[in-house]
Amino acid sequence: MSTKNVPPVYFLSLEVERVLCFKDRQVLDLSDGNGNPAQWTVILGDNGVGKTTLLRCLAGMELEITTMDFGDGEEQVTWEPGTTLEVQINLNEWKKLPPEYQAAIETAAHEANMITLSRYESQNNEALQRLIQGGVQLRRYSDEIMTAAEQASFALYDEFAAKDADFKSVFDEWKQFRNRVYAWNKLNEGNFEQFTYAQLKT
Repeated sequence: MSTKNVPPVYFLSLEVERVLCFKDRQVLDLSDGNGNPAQWTVILGDNGVGKTTLLRCLAGMELEITTMDFGDGEEQVTWEPGTTLEVQINLNEWKKLPPEYQAAIETAAHEANMITLSRYESQNNEALQRLIQGGVQLRRYSDEIMTAAEQASFALYDEFAAKDADFKSVFDEWKQFRNRVYAWNKLNEGNFEQFTYAQLKT
């Protein structure tokens, strides 16, 4: 379904409980302080605090927890290879903003993206060391699991593309870019990483 003629939807609040990282009941206030829905809401936070989960709840999307059997009982895991940040603003409203406001939003979005990536690189490594020191055993997803996940993901993308022309337009360009950048990364970063990681002690 195309989203071009879909009217905007506003919320007063969102209550979540026992959804992924949100264990206890929490309420997100989306009002303007006067009992009316706010037209602008910015959700900021570190990697893994639940920003995507909140957006999926607001969009009415089903949140799934994948379960996998590692041989010693069924464990719950979530699937998120990487976080993608984006800012969505109504184009007509964007055009009404003064140039300095547009520049401020673009600068803030760029800064938030760079900070998130930087914290992702540094803090995930620190968290990994804490997990290992606490006795956690690391286990790599098998090629069978990775292949099944990839096939299921692209089957879902193809389903979305068949129903939504806007999604298909973005998805087709993304696939072309991904194929081009894979060729470059394999030649440039891939060879270097293969050489470097082979020398690291496990």
